[in-house]
Amino acid sequence: MIRLSIQDIYRYFLYVIFFINLSFFNIFIDLTYTIQKLSVYMTFLLLIIYSLQKRKSKVTLFTSITVLLFCLLVTFNLFRQGVPVNGFLLFSEKLFLLRNFSFILLVFPITEILNSEYSSKFLKVVFLLGMFAILFRCFIWLSYNYAGLNIAPGIIAERGINWTRYGAVRLQALFLDGYVLAYLLCKLFVTESKKKLLYSVYLFIVLFYEGIIYASRSQLIGFFVMFITIYLFKKTSLLNQLISFFFLTIASVGILMSPYYNRFLDSFSVSNSDYGAGTLVRIVGRKYYHEMWTQKMYLGFGQTTDGNIFNGWKYYISDLGIIRMLYQFGIIGFIVCLLPILYGCLVGFKRRVYFDGMLLFSLSIFVLITSFASQNLYDYSRIMLLPLLLGLANSTSTSKVNKVMV
Repeated sequence: MIRLSIQDIYRYFLYVIFFINLSFFNIFIDLTYTIQKLSVYMTFLLLIIYSLQKRKSKVTLFTSITVLLFCLLVTFNLFRQGVPVNGFLLFSEKLFLLRNFSFILLVFPITEILNSEYSSKFLKVVFLLGMFAILFRCFIWLSYNYAGLNIAPGIIAERGINWTRYGAVRLQALFLDGYVLAYLLCKLFVTESKKKLLYSVYLFIVLFYEGIIYASRSQLIGFFVMFITIYLFKKTSLLNQLISFFFLTIASVGILMSPYYNRFLDSFSVSNSDYGAGTLVRIVGRKYYHEMWTQKMYLGFGQTTDGNIFNGWKYYISDLGIIRMLYQFGIIGFIVCLLPILYGCLVGFKRRVYFDGMLLFSLSIFVLITSFASQNLYDYSRIMLLPLLLGLANSTSTSKVNKVMV
């Protein structure tokens, strides 16, 4: 007879939730919103199971307060009227836009797993899920753009055939992309030489996906900053840190003198043929949203749909990155949204001598950088990463033993 522990139940449920949110079921049609609705139900089911659990792992006061603040933030914006952007939203519309914030409640079962003997296995399986999803989407992208085979029309339809760059249809990022990059980077730093080649190949594939298939500058910048930060702040001697800093300085000078650097800078120009329109839209859109925010700076103008019309043009608030949270939820809400990321940076830095700490530090740095670009952690397609980040921070801060040192 098969006996499942409470950690087994949490693990398998979370594997299913993560798997279905990696777009594997979008092969024929885009089921993203349907899957997220199902994920909300599963989240509350796990919360009920957790509330009935007799013995629970320690949850830090900071984590508890953070979850409480998010609950208050969502409840307040669900019932407030706010400032109309393109008219007032119905209660059902606001509920639809805010429902994914409930994913933060997954921090409790995730903490249970990360404080158990299954911690390393869980982190590895989550990485494998993300890596497999990226490989799967690479195959779909190559088939569509270079073989003329539309084997997954639902995934192509996520952003549409008009969402192109470099003459090819792009595919959007997944919520585990940053986690996969951080996991691979940490493994490259801590594993023996014979495994470094495999992790290097995986890393090349992921960077290819972020730079070519998703074609995101912010993802590449986030990885570069994450790499430098971890490389400099590894727990090494002062001499090694100075040597590392010297070689990084040499490498940075080489990059700055490279023609690729000038080409990269040109991508931010509003006159660039590949990127200019997107850059200009972000600049103009931020101006409109900023003017509305000044009416209620502390509380923000409230929840709104992504695309809004100003002077006959549609501007997407999601293009503004995490600054979107400042405009919608005000200074108070913006601080609440920054808490999990900053907490991850602090705890990860303190515990970077352990693999979990290094992973947390890497992931938090990546999320911080990319969120301030345009890859907002709280967008509907990325917010599933939030409970994993906060759960990892909680377990890393409370664990004293059974952690692998690097």
